[in-house]
Amino acid sequence: MSFTAPEGTTTVRDSKRRVALIAGVTDQEYADNADAIGVLRLLEASRILGREWETRFYQASTSELYGLVQEIPQEETTAFYPRSRYAVAKLYGYWVTVNYREACGMFASNSILFNHESPIRGETVLTRKFTRGVARVEAGLEETLYLGNLEAKRGWGYARDYVEGMHPILQADAPDDYVLASGEARSVREFAELAFAEVDLLIGDSSRATAKLGWKLKARCAQLVKEMVAGDFSEARLEVAMASTPYELKGKTAFAAGHRGVVGGPLARRLSQEDVEILTAGRAELDLGDEAQVFDWFAKKKPQALFRAAAKVSGIVVNNTLRAEFIYDNLAIAAHVIHAAYLNRTEKLMFLGSSCIYPKLAPQPLREDYMLTGPLEITNEPYAITKIAAIKMVEAYRSQYGCDSISVMPTNLYGPNDNYHPEYSYVFPALIRRLHEAKLAGAPNVVVWGTGTLQREFFYVDDMADACVHLIKMHSSSDIVNIGTGENISIGGVRQSCRAHHRAYRRDRPRHLAARRASSSTSAVSAHSAGTLAPRWKMALCSPTAPISTRARRRRSDRRASPGDRCFATILQRR
Repeated sequence: MSFTAPEGTTTVRDSKRRVALIAGVTDQEYADNADAIGVLRLLEASRILGREWETRFYQASTSELYGLVQEIPQEETTAFYPRSRYAVAKLYGYWVTVNYREACGMFASNSILFNHESPIRGETVLTRKFTRGVARVEAGLEETLYLGNLEAKRGWGYARDYVEGMHPILQADAPDDYVLASGEARSVREFAELAFAEVDLLIGDSSRATAKLGWKLKARCAQLVKEMVAGDFSEARLEVAMASTPYELKGKTAFAAGHRGVVGGPLARRLSQEDVEILTAGRAELDLGDEAQVFDWFAKKKPQALFRAAAKVSGIVVNNTLRAEFIYDNLAIAAHVIHAAYLNRTEKLMFLGSSCIYPKLAPQPLREDYMLTGPLEITNEPYAITKIAAIKMVEAYRSQYGCDSISVMPTNLYGPNDNYHPEYSYVFPALIRRLHEAKLAGAPNVVVWGTGTLQREFFYVDDMADACVHLIKMHSSSDIVNIGTGENISIGGVRQSCRAHHRAYRRDRPRHLAARRASSSTSAVSAHSAGTLAPRWKMALCSPTAPISTRARRRRSDRRASPGDRCFATILQRR
């Protein structure tokens, strides 16, 4: 019978082939459950399975148990005084390990690990903040490194040395609890010159581990800092090199994922103006939700540049109704495409997100650093979460693998090939369809949801494509970039725009009809639109009725056309 360790644990085997479990999860989100109850579950599972006599159990604890320290230095017999949720959860894990050792006779040991660092430390941890900040300032990526409490002291050690100490703990003749520490106190001024508050001086005494296990620290603080800074310098230099060298599209193969959509179509058209080989694939050829298909296609085509514009999109009703489908399908598409691009060494990847990634009540205008600062709009929360996840995936692949990947957030888009489904469409296509159907039916008015006061920034898709081609050449950073017009228009303003352009459109109707008959390449309704629609030429050429009521015909000759008027006139004429 095998014993499988759950996620967050590492399974090792000693020379006697006895199973040893190393338990420990440090993420604060899981502190209460994983660091406390998780340890209990592992111990209890061993007991229930009758493995308590052969399992060797190791629990990685923390110096945060000492919190408000009772003596300096701290050793195995020093009283605990935890001062954080994390420390309290770890204290439970510590004592439940001791309890199973004494009550069940299990080989269950704790080690109290003092501050352990390495070049792969998370970027939110004090020491990594410092080394990464120094590297980025030196590389010219940042100008300032902000400092906090400079006098706090810690006993920093190399994580590699501490891991080597775990092995003899499991090989010992009897279980016990040990402090693993560097034994030397360094101030934040010396190591990081950054803040580190919450607890008093933490410096451990690991003499028991040295005497009983023969464990000694190999890397001193100076060597640790040197290796951490060197690792961060390498990452910073790579980012500088990517950011300072424009990406050359000429002669490359560029994949416009989602080329039949309202976003991917303009990108493909814009790329046709560049000296590139454009790669496209319809869903019949490539289902981006199928991992095997995606990996196989990328292995064969090996695109050098990638515009990831494909996604499952829709309007408010469907976003809020098919929540599970939206989060599953879009996560799958993003994961498959981004990972396939990495595996096949795609030179440059652009992920196109959406302004829905920002909190519902974020200040206006929206800034890139507003992401993840508040609750999302609940009606499209699953879709927004998939966009945020993809942004973080792009950021992670850039950080870990050095991929030249960027994320671009266009604002609300409109243009040809949009979706005109009566329930699944966005503001512009939904409004155009309602106007068109009202005109055909001779209806006196058109019902539009809401008060009309809600404001949106609308961005024409061809302008978006221009911005994306420019950014893929000139931008290289983990920072997301917003693109748009910078001007808002209310939904009521959109309705007024329709009224303002109604008569002019009817006047020019014959010219539009002749142009439509001369060129059948532009369709008024996208090929994937659903529902029963009027003939396409009628959809394109019938002028819309007044949005509110046909009785409201008072001229407004003194009213200037707003940016919203211009953009709405453009889309009506293109239809």
